[in-house]
Parts: sequence; structure tokens; C-alpha cells
Amino acid sequence: MNRALGLLLIALLSSCSTTVPVTSDPVGPGTPIKGWHTAGLVLSEADKDAGGVQRLGSFGKDSLIAVTASGKAFLGQQGRISWDSLRLPVTGRITSMAVADSVIYLGVLNESGIWRYVPSRKEFSQFLKLEPSFRVTRLAWNGGVLTAFIAKDYDTVRAVYRFSGTSRVEIGQGLNDSEATTMSLTTPKVDFATSYSHGLWRRTVEETAWSRLPDPFFYDRYPDGKDYLQVLGKPRALAWYQGNLWVGYLIWSQIHRLSGVDTPWVSTSADSVVFPGRKLPQDIFTLKVLNGRLFGGGQTPGTPMVYVDGSGWRFLRTNWGMSDDGRKVTCGMDITLDFAAIQDTLYVAGCGGVYKLPFDQVP
Repeated sequence: MNRALGLLLIALLSSCSTTVPVTSDPVGPGTPIKGWHTAGLVLSEADKDAGGVQRLGSFGKDSLIAVTASGKAFLGQQGRISWDSLRLPVTGRITSMAVADSVIYLGVLNESGIWRYVPSRKEFSQFLKLEPSFRVTRLAWNGGVLTAFIAKDYDTVRAVYRFSGTSRVEIGQGLNDSEATTMSLTTPKVDFATSYSHGLWRRTVEETAWSRLPDPFFYDRYPDGKDYLQVLGKPRALAWYQGNLWVGYLIWSQIHRLSGVDTPWVSTSADSVVFPGRKLPQDIFTLKVLNGRLFGGGQTPGTPMVYVDGSGWRFLRTNWGMSDDGRKVTCGMDITLDFAAIQDTLYVAGCGGVYKLPFDQVP
């Protein structure tokens, strides 16, 4: 009898001490909740209060970098539940970022300039040094070319540098002394940049100066039943998709596309079948092409979106801003600011943190 009880006790203790593998992928087999899930990044209260994660990028085969509004950076990896803090070699705050294959470029304020980080070697080097009163407002990477927008304090553009290999060319003519750049997009033949309230700017590789593109407009119906002309002069998001420039704007729930300089702007809208009468987010902060799909987001509402060819924008609402079991609201702020992708997973900087969604759940 005692021997039998002893064997039973050993069996019970063994079952209680069995190691359960820990995974950061809550969307794997056995999870009943579909849709968005947290990506494991835990921020301090100070980072949350400052605005949470603002920028997101992927590098290598399975790695992510997230930059917060307070200027801190964190490195994550698919399959891990923890993120590592990226410590700069200088005292400063990150103001801009561009991910170039296996290299990350960071614009740093205070210790002003651009720093180059190689994750495989965990190595920093100063790429461009600036005077303390200058800052890098935007960095853009495309096809081996890095474009950097330099502003004096927080006010005006003072220089735009284009780096290719070991060469550096100043291409700011026409944009100098305009408002500081809020967003930029570099394609092999054309550069685009947005300003705070002075519209959208463009420069081709053949041109010697930037020029401002005409602002699109639309008629907005007011409660009095009348239509009023609204000019869209505050672009905030840029993407190149299917041979068109796509631009998202502040205030008016508008995303427009343009195929050429002399062609009219075309307005895009929410899917009229899935979301009848539903407007796009009031402010559009991000547009990004990943795995051949166009994604967008902003605030009011802050739910991420995907563009479905032929029908329009669709909100990716399933389990957005909720805990992994779908029972608790975890969204700190209803906003979407950036996207990234690793293989079959879509990541978003939204709700103040980082969330993820399998691509096979994207309509």
C-alpha cells in the first residue's frame, strides 16, 4: 500500500514539473482566437506616455526593430517573447530610421547626425556628423540609395543628401527653407517628400530642383446639406503601388493616388460592400507595400487597413487591440503608425505597441 502511494506521488510530481515550451507566436496551432495578437514588446510607462512605438522595420530573415516616440529602439525576433533594448553609443534620441537590408540607419538628435548599425556584428559607426542645432527629420532607402532630409532645429529644411555607395550629393535645391519634411519616399527615378502644411514635393533624377505638386481637392458635404470645396494640403503618408503614387492626408479621411504629374488625382475609399457608408480614418499616417499588398492606417479609427483591388480599403478588425485570448482591451491609444513584414507575418506599430497578424488572414 505504501509503495503504491509512493509511486502515485512520484507520478503526480513528475506531471506537475513538466516543462512547457514558451512561444511568442500566439497565433500558432491550438489558439482559438484569430486576428491580431501582441508581439511581446513591453514598454515602460514613460515610453507609453510619450506615444509608444512610432516606427517599425524588418531586417535579416526574422528580425524587427521598433523605435518609440521617446527615441528609444528595441530589437525583436520572430519566435521570441522578449525584445532587447538597442543602446546607442552616444547620448541622444532617435528621430528617424531607414532599414537597408542588413544595415540600419538612425537619425539621432543631440549627438546630431546619422548612425549606422550592423545587427550581425552589433556594431555602430557614425555615418554623418551634423552640428547640434541640426536634425535628421526623415531617412528613406530604396535600391541602394539612402536619402536624408536635414532640418534646422524643428523648422525648415536646410539640406537633402543622397548617398549611393561612397558618394554623397546635396539635392535640396527648391526644398531649402521650406517646412521640415514629415515623410519621404525614394524610388529609383523619383524622390517625394511631404511638409507639415506646404503640400507634396517631387524631384526626378533628371531635375536639379524640387517642385511642389498640385494639391488634390474634394467636395465635403456639411450638416447644412451644402458641399464645400476642401483642399488637401497636409499629406502625411506615401507609398508607390501598382505604378501609382498613393498619398494619405490629415483631417479629411482621404487617400488619393496619382499615376503621373499631369493626370488628375483619384480618390480611394472604404469597401462599400463590407463597410457601407464608412469613412477612412480621419488622419492617415502610414501607407506601406509589403508582400505585394498595400496597407494603411492612422487614427479615428486607428484600425489597420488593407487595399483590396477592385473594391477599396478594408479594416483588419479581428481581435485588434485585444489580448491574445480576445477577452481584454490592451490598446493604449487607437492609432496605427507603421507596418513591417517577416515572411508570412504582418506586423504593425499600433495601439502604442506592436501587434502581428498572419498573412493568410489578410483578405
